[in-house]
Amino acid sequence: MVELEEVEDTTTNEFISIVNLDDNGGVVKKIIENGDDSGELPQTGQEIIAHYEGRLLDGTIFDSSYKRSEPFKFVLGQGQVIKTWDMGFATMKKGEKSLLVGQPEFCYGENGSPPTIPPNSVLEFKVELIDFKDKKKERWEMSKEEKLEQALMLKEEGTQLLKNQQYQEAFNSYKNAIDYINDESDLDDQKLSIYLNLSLAANKMNQWMESNLYSKSALEIDDKNIKALYRNGISNHELSNLDEAMNSFNKILEVEPDNKLVHQKIRQVTNKKIILTKKTNKMFSNMFGGLDYGDVTNTVDDETNTVDDETNTVDEETNTVDDETNTVDEETNTVDEETNTVDEETNTVDEETSKSNDSDCPCCD
Repeated sequence: MVELEEVEDTTTNEFISIVNLDDNGGVVKKIIENGDDSGELPQTGQEIIAHYEGRLLDGTIFDSSYKRSEPFKFVLGQGQVIKTWDMGFATMKKGEKSLLVGQPEFCYGENGSPPTIPPNSVLEFKVELIDFKDKKKERWEMSKEEKLEQALMLKEEGTQLLKNQQYQEAFNSYKNAIDYINDESDLDDQKLSIYLNLSLAANKMNQWMESNLYSKSALEIDDKNIKALYRNGISNHELSNLDEAMNSFNKILEVEPDNKLVHQKIRQVTNKKIILTKKTNKMFSNMFGGLDYGDVTNTVDDETNTVDDETNTVDEETNTVDDETNTVDEETNTVDEETNTVDEETNTVDEETSKSNDSDCPCCD
């Protein structure tokens, strides 16, 4: 770096001091207001956050971040800006305000920058260094370990949001988390956990398409995962994909044959299928007159297919689960901690967000 040369006795009331940044006066910095007293200067590769106003020597303003009410950002010393800026900001302290004056060869040269900057223009920039910091790496610049670290941080952030019932924000955090590691082939355990949380967050917002999508992604990693199967069953039920819902619930029973809540969900699916069948029969009967298609193809045997009113009816208003068999405390809506975690190691779902309802499974969440 060129040693700064302070110009002797050329200050005015407007400037605290004037410094040559080039031996030949190609770039001059006129300090309007000093920065902080730390003495720390930005380093090559750091991100600069600054306001500026650019003008010609006749006073014509050709660009201004102040007018846009938005600071400008660039990486120092990477050729992202003209030389006047790279040289000038490298000598500034945080909070400093200065006027940078650059000769054409340190700005836009003999070609200028039409239509606002004529050829061979000397330019003045009133600049303010708001802040500088290490630039956050782009995703493509990160190593696998850095991506994983970022994904786990976002996952933890999402879980805290989920506990606070900020479901959309939680969903967004989980989505950002999976985007960091989605292309990594050997992080299936971490992906599975995030996919399950994505499905749960979507479930909480009744976004059944998204909940279904991410439960499928989880099942592609582990096709016997109880949480994924349950959320897949719930979302398919809500989407009226009843055969798919029944298939997911039955797979849970292969592992947990005494799961009372899943038996309840199966009864709900069965009831919905009966209702849809009756509606379909009635529609065809109205379309084709006296032909009773229901009697021929769609009769539901009263003895084998009806759901017993006393033992199998699901209370559609409350969706409660029997206290003795499903361990749901109706007063506090707490869920057994051993079976109702978001992430079984670190991301327990808060009791307030784990209430047993038509979309929450005590054995799954």
